[in-house]
Amino acid sequence: MFCFSSFTRDFRGEGQSCLFPTVNFYNSSDFSALKMEIRQKHDSKRGPYRTGYDQTSIENAFIEVKLNKVSIQRAAKSYGIPVSTLKDRVYGNVPVHNAKSGRTQLFSKEQESLLANHLNTMAEIGYGYSRTETINLASDYAVHLGLRDREHPLSLRWLYKFLNRFPELSVKKPRSLEAARARSATRQAITNYFKELNKIIVDNNLLKRPEAIYNVDEKGLSTNHKPPKIVTGAVYKAQAVTSGKSQTVTVIGGVNAMGNQVPPFFIFPGKRMLPELLEGASAGATGVVSESGWSNTDIFTQYMKEHLVKYLPEHSATDPVLVLYDGHKSHISLTLIDWAKENHIILFVLPPHCSHLLQPLDISCFGPFEVSWNSTCHNYMRESGGRVISRYDVCKLACKVYSSTLTPANIQAAFKKSGIYPFNQDVVNDSDIAPSLSFPARTVEKQCMSSPPEKASSKENSGSSVKFLECRGGEVLKNVQTAKIRNTLSKVVGGKAITNEDVSEKIKDHIEKQTSSKKRKFIPPLKVKVPETQNIPEKQNKGQSKLNSSKCKQPKVKSKQPRLELSEDVSDEDSETEEEKCSVCGKFFPDKQICDEIRIVQWGQCDKCDLWVHLKFCSPVKVLRRGDSFLCPTCSQS
Repeated sequence: MFCFSSFTRDFRGEGQSCLFPTVNFYNSSDFSALKMEIRQKHDSKRGPYRTGYDQTSIENAFIEVKLNKVSIQRAAKSYGIPVSTLKDRVYGNVPVHNAKSGRTQLFSKEQESLLANHLNTMAEIGYGYSRTETINLASDYAVHLGLRDREHPLSLRWLYKFLNRFPELSVKKPRSLEAARARSATRQAITNYFKELNKIIVDNNLLKRPEAIYNVDEKGLSTNHKPPKIVTGAVYKAQAVTSGKSQTVTVIGGVNAMGNQVPPFFIFPGKRMLPELLEGASAGATGVVSESGWSNTDIFTQYMKEHLVKYLPEHSATDPVLVLYDGHKSHISLTLIDWAKENHIILFVLPPHCSHLLQPLDISCFGPFEVSWNSTCHNYMRESGGRVISRYDVCKLACKVYSSTLTPANIQAAFKKSGIYPFNQDVVNDSDIAPSLSFPARTVEKQCMSSPPEKASSKENSGSSVKFLECRGGEVLKNVQTAKIRNTLSKVVGGKAITNEDVSEKIKDHIEKQTSSKKRKFIPPLKVKVPETQNIPEKQNKGQSKLNSSKCKQPKVKSKQPRLELSEDVSDEDSETEEEKCSVCGKFFPDKQICDEIRIVQWGQCDKCDLWVHLKFCSPVKVLRRGDSFLCPTCSQS
């Protein structure tokens, strides 16, 4: 039996009090329970300040008071809101949309939504803002709306609170995207590609034969690898030893939709193939040499005829094999096309600059391959005691990486994500092709933002906000020039099967036009007037004549040489197309000819009609700098 005494206060009279002891008796079991209760750790963390109401409750109570004429006390009690909180909203001390205590938000909910949508849109098209640029944009936005002056910009604290209010936004490091890829990956190009691919697959009975659908692509391997992330001290600045001077070795890989891989084919830099280069190669791997270490038309043709064909399944005229690859110029030759037709192989070229979205090896195979390659090189240099990686070590290291990363699971996922097998023409999202929307020219009205406007109504502020954000983002889009249309081979073969007869004929016509345009007619130079040599007297000092003859030899001047002048007959109008001629004079050479000296004729292409014009001769413009806009005389008058 245990007892504890406590004291209680008893008031005897006015201003007098005394303490009386109180004795409590506990048994052993109650004392143990009391001791365990005392030892328990109580959570001292403060709970949420408000759990009974939210922004919707405040707005509904505000409407009850203003419209339905309900008292503040009754509305606050009905919605569980403190009376003082509702009073501040009703009397205008605090904005109604502010559901948090403390300082009022700078922007309204609508204004912040417009800013968040603008940031998301600019990031989707490939011109996103960094943290510093976002703070500067928001500060100028507040100045434009008259909410702040330029002497009090926003801080990084505001940015993080803004990101907390919009969880769909976050700070990420974007991957680089070339301008050619961003410009070419349009919805129309993707749709035409899948339409043509579906026709090829259905007509050749390839829906149930994934083992007959192949993808081929090259990957460059540098001996100077990028070191992976390592575990190091928090203060120490980490370093990693690399090979230094780099050599590029190209590996050509091939996979099919079933998940099988073709042994690698290496292209080493050099002039003579040595057996030491293939030391440690996996079964079936082989290689050749080139001066640069990159592939060319002859090497790719050799790969298709001698290496890939050994691993293709049985194929015939009724059951052909489909091979997809990008439209690099080394992949397209008439010899390869004729060979593919004879062997019942369909060569399908992907749309130009769209391999990052449509090529299986680029989507989910060569990415892990590169990461594993860098890690393998880093591990090899550590285990070999700092031995520099050369081209003789590439084959044995790359074969291990090739077998471990190009697994059946990765290959099948690559074909599925590219929409080839199973066939899915809706696999490319709108966000993937959003950067292409920024390249067509857009007209954005310039807004004067020199002085902040006065506070206006919500509709006027909303319209002003939209115009401000369009102007800030539109300046970037306005400077992006529309791509000039060029007659390249990729425009002819992109997204088509080059083994088809109509495509083959187009390729032949394109090659003939290119070769004919390169064969220019010889344009004789202007004759330079050479003064006639004076008669040298026969009797001359022999020593002086020998000295003069040893110092310099006079060029032989032909006495009978006709004077050649430039005229329309010797111009190259027959071999030039209409697009290559001047749109003003209709000729390749300007009419105004100066025979006393040779002048270089400069050209300018119109931004509106894409036609060429002689500068200085047929146009008042003499010189064009990079980034200058130019209109031909016809378009400028219209």
